[in-house]
Amino acid sequence: MSTRISDKAEQALAETITADFFHRVCRRVIQDLNDRVRRLLRGVMPGTQSEVSAQDATFLLQDCAKLVETHAHLLASSYSPLRWLWTLRRLPVHVFAGRLPTTAGYDILLAEVLSGRSTRAEDRLRVDAHGLCSYPTAGGFPRRISEFCAAVIYLSELHTRLRWAGKGAVFRMDQFGLPSPVPSEELKGAVRLYDSRTATAALPLERGGTILAQPVSTSTKESFILRVDPIEPMYRPLPRLSELPLDPIPRDADVEACYRFLPTLLSLTPLHRLSEMARSTQIWSREAFILIVLLWGANILVIRHRAGLLSLVTRGYLLLDPRPVEELFDLIVADFPNFFSDLFPSEPPPDSGASFLEELSALGGESWPLRAGPIVRTESSFTCLDLRAATARLDVALEFGLGGGPTANARAGHFEYAIQDLIDQGDWKPGLDLAALRGKPLRFGGRTVTDLDAIGAQGETLLLVSCKSVVYSASYDVGEYATVRNAATTVTRAVEEWSHKIAQLEKQPVGDNYNLSGFRHLIPLVITPTVVYVPLGPSTQEVAPGLKAAISFKEFARWLQLPDSWP
Repeated sequence: MSTRISDKAEQALAETITADFFHRVCRRVIQDLNDRVRRLLRGVMPGTQSEVSAQDATFLLQDCAKLVETHAHLLASSYSPLRWLWTLRRLPVHVFAGRLPTTAGYDILLAEVLSGRSTRAEDRLRVDAHGLCSYPTAGGFPRRISEFCAAVIYLSELHTRLRWAGKGAVFRMDQFGLPSPVPSEELKGAVRLYDSRTATAALPLERGGTILAQPVSTSTKESFILRVDPIEPMYRPLPRLSELPLDPIPRDADVEACYRFLPTLLSLTPLHRLSEMARSTQIWSREAFILIVLLWGANILVIRHRAGLLSLVTRGYLLLDPRPVEELFDLIVADFPNFFSDLFPSEPPPDSGASFLEELSALGGESWPLRAGPIVRTESSFTCLDLRAATARLDVALEFGLGGGPTANARAGHFEYAIQDLIDQGDWKPGLDLAALRGKPLRFGGRTVTDLDAIGAQGETLLLVSCKSVVYSASYDVGEYATVRNAATTVTRAVEEWSHKIAQLEKQPVGDNYNLSGFRHLIPLVITPTVVYVPLGPSTQEVAPGLKAAISFKEFARWLQLPDSWP
């Protein structure tokens, strides 16, 4: 029979911050914040307006968000950044449960960013005889924690309304005096579809406008980093460890822990390939470099920690003494392999563990657009390395710039390569003759009809792909109207133009340098790295069973039913 590891502090929080208790606190906090924003809007909106444009609503909502964020900062000042993280990673699931699967993850990250800005330096961290660290949870602690979380949820709702504005929704002033979106049925349908697709089609490092990572292959030796992602809490077997910070447990006993985070290994082989295609031009920031160094060396940290794996899967962070941290960082800096230098040709590695820790400590979080952080929280004699925050922050740090030029061309070519490589892994892999057509201008009657970014074939059906390396940028993430519109226009036009070109190939199956006469069905497909919001219409219609005209990389991998593709 398995022994289950329990966390007394987590149990205590669950007993005090019940769903009923939290809802009562929420109602009071929401009423207070509604009164505050109503007074604010009276000052900037003389008179009454029944309808507000998306642009005007954006300005009003931004003012409201600043007010609420200031209030949340005040609430966060009650405790130290480390005490906040310790608490937020132990809260009952119902606190940040939202209508959409992505809501809870966003709200938790937002709470961690805001709490990380607290300047409170308290010294109430207790360490028992087994090495377990804890803070007191009695008295008014549950109420103050709940008030802060309620303010975060309110702020998150304002962010949601800002995204509606970015999609062009009309707004009206609701009963609380806030601009409230009143989208058309068509817009609601498009957003509902987009939300459902993004909830299941997210990829790691998806800000790069191409595919920058892949699951680690057990059969090859690859450069990899550790990734730490949140999951629904569940008890899972814990690998047998030589030592746990608990009452003695027989070493041969089966132990289960409540996993809140899942560590996985991520191969950076595609990132190296892009660097080669860009001819070693430095694309990424110093911040990305430092985070990659940390997550590459995280295995050393977990192994050397007394209960590193237990802490990682239950809390997503490691709590260490400062001196051992610097000593471990010395090992990481010294062992960081030379082949990573091609990603950052102009960036020298940190010269010591101390300087490495200093650079990591400078990475604070941002609330809008949301950037995880801080990565390091310290208190008393302890240093907390938040590997979950480092994972989320790297996703943002590897955002590809929106400019053009050779590096943008390399990114586009890299994405085309990634799509063809995906097709070649399964039953749609084309024969040599067809594969030779990829990237080649197809001519008919002496003029170019099109070229193919990727191609696949199965029986009498031909899959013809146009790749659009659309970058999921920070401005897109916050729903900036122009950015969202431009991305939607890019994809919509690509679908229309690609469908027209493939229709020409259907009418002219034999050209000057191609012969497609052996195929009865030609499927036009536009693929983007991530799901792009588009209006309902040709882009969201199916061109084959289960296959939309415009689809993301992960959706396409799922449609191909590849066993080794992203889950």
